[in-house]
Amino acid sequence: MRILHLADLHLGASYASFGPHAGERSEAVLRAFRLLPEVAREHQVHAVLVAGDLFDGPRPDERSAAEAREVIRQLLEVVPAVFLVPGNHDPLVIPGPYADLPEAAHVFSAPDPSQPVSVDTEAGPLNVYGFAYDFAHEPDPLSGFQRTDAEGVHVALLHGAVRDAPHWSGGDSLRLTRDELGALGVDYIALGDYHRFRPPSEFA
Repeated sequence: MRILHLADLHLGASYASFGPHAGERSEAVLRAFRLLPEVAREHQVHAVLVAGDLFDGPRPDERSAAEAREVIRQLLEVVPAVFLVPGNHDPLVIPGPYADLPEAAHVFSAPDPSQPVSVDTEAGPLNVYGFAYDFAHEPDPLSGFQRTDAEGVHVALLHGAVRDAPHWSGGDSLRLTRDELGALGVDYIALGDYHRFRPPSEFA
């Protein structure tokens, strides 16, 4: 099973910290973003997971929204499924930054991952549990999680910070511990917010 896992693209960010090079940085991010369909095709990806903060804010500018629509449309021509969860920068508010994405893309909109969304791929079934974090409605979304007995690969998709990460400082994202993540019992955990790859074995 080959999964393309993305997070924290922050489309539409001002990159003010780059000073006079802010515009260059923004264009570089967009150029990389536009390459995703080709990356998925080259590596024969079976699914794409976007673990939050696709946009830098809950109401992205029209250019950022149009870029996201087009890239995801192209991805859906290459892979059977694209899954997304909102992040702390782009929460699901009315009308919502994800409302205009292609209908075939699955956006998780609830903090309760009681049932996975399952798709058949050439590598077998893929079961994705999406956690749309919303502290006001569900401060502890992992507490009721239970992996189903469905065949195939099981993946948890969420935007959150690992409490013992070197840079962790709290904030308004989902706060997770190694024990909580290890207890999920899934094959892969697609995190956002924490900007470094960590294999599932680190949470075992």
